[in-house]
Amino acid sequence: MTSGIYAIYWCLHDTAGDEIAFYDELKIPPHQSQVHQKHKQTFEAALDLNAKERSRRFASINTKNKINRVRKAINQRSVSLFEPRPELGMGLIHFVSLEDGV
Repeated sequence: MTSGIYAIYWCLHDTAGDEIAFYDELKIPPHQSQVHQKHKQTFEAALDLNAKERSRRFASINTKNKINRVRKAINQRSVSLFEPRPELGMGLIHFVSLEDGV
């Protein structure tokens, strides 16, 4: 078992745009900065894989594009008001109209 000093750093994971924003990065102690940078690279690699997987659900995104283009398309899609958002259940919303007496 490895012993060491671990710290918790807060971040926001925007699941719609596949982005992570870290809070208070300037407060990270210098001795942990290198480890934090390594973790950021790991998170970015995971976000790449996640975007590639999610892109398969969207007809408007070519999953065969390079990963940076796929991530950009996912991000642009996340702020578009004209795209249904499956992650918010919008792909599953059904409207039913019933006549009186039915």
